[in-house]
Amino acid sequence: MIEKEARTISTIPAQMQEQNTAFSGSLNPLKWMSITNMPTSNDACLSIVHSLMCHRQGAESETFAKRAIESLVKKLKEKKDELDSLITAITTNGAHPSKCVTIQRTLDGRLQVAGRKGFPHVIYTRLWRWPDLHKNELKHVKYCQFAFDLKCDNVCVNPYHYDRVVSTGIDLSSLTLTSTAPSLGLMVKDEYDFDGQPQLPTMDGSHSLQTIQHPPSSRHLCWIRKCHLHLDEK
Repeated sequence: MIEKEARTISTIPAQMQEQNTAFSGSLNPLKWMSITNMPTSNDACLSIVHSLMCHRQGAESETFAKRAIESLVKKLKEKKDELDSLITAITTNGAHPSKCVTIQRTLDGRLQVAGRKGFPHVIYTRLWRWPDLHKNELKHVKYCQFAFDLKCDNVCVNPYHYDRVVSTGIDLSSLTLTSTAPSLGLMVKDEYDFDGQPQLPTMDGSHSLQTIQHPPSSRHLCWIRKCHLHLDEK
C-alpha cells in the first residue's frame, strides 16, 4: 500500500512538467490553438476575421477594422504558418512567442485600406495595441527580421514585433528666444551710457542679460543733459 502511494506521488511532478510544457514557448502553434480553442489557418476566413475582430482596440470604425483584417487574412491564407503566428499573437495579447507576419512592400511603402493609405505596420499596431499611436513612435524588436525600417521586400505587420517609443522631453536646442515687451508686473530699469545707448548690468557668473534694444525716452535724455551741464560747471 505504501509502495503504491509512493508511485502515485512520484508521477505528480511529471504531470506538472507536461502541463507546463503545453504552455511553453516551444509548443507548436497548431497544438496550442487546439488546446485553447483558437481558430487556425485551416479555418474559414470569416471565422478567423471574426475572432481577430474581437481583439481590436476600438479606435477605428468597425467597417475599416473589418476590411483591414479581411485584407490581411486573405494575403496570409497561402502562408499558413504566418497566419497561425498572427492568430496566436493577437489572441494571447503577445503572451505567446510568434514569428514575423509579412506582406509585400508597396512602391511607396504604404497600404491602402477602405480608401485610406497608411504604413502597414502602423495600421495593424493601432488596430490591436495602441489606438493613439503616432507613426514615428514604433521601434521593431531585435528578433524581427522583416521590420518596416529594414527596407526588405516584405514587411512584418505583427503588432507584437514592435515596441512603442514615446518622447518624454523637448529638444531645447531647436528653440529660439525672442524679445517681447515686458509684462505689466515686470519692472525694467534701464541704464544708459553717455552716448545715449541702453545698457543692462550683467550678472555674476556665466549668465548675462540680453540687451533690450529700444530708444531712450525724452525723460532720460533730459536727465543725461542735466548731468553733462552739472559736470561742466564743476
